[in-house]
Amino acid sequence: MTDTKEQLHIDCQMPLLTEDEAEKLQTDEAKRQAIHTDVQMLEQICLVYQGSLRIEDSDGFHFLRLTLAAKADLLSFD
Repeated sequence: MTDTKEQLHIDCQMPLLTEDEAEKLQTDEAKRQAIHTDVQMLEQICLVYQGSLRIEDSDGFHFLRLTLAAKADLLSFD
């Protein structure tokens, strides 16, 4: 996480799912719903703080970059 020129940048990486994990996820509605809820929350944060969200796949990982246009106290986000 970095804070530059009135922008907050949050970068993280997550391993891509294996084929077996992806198959299990397709049949596990609770996990799919949790992932969908997480993405919706990130999109809502982007709207509130005039930000952007970018997810890229590379070398077996998801790279996520969240950029917010204003300084944000994410702990107080409702």
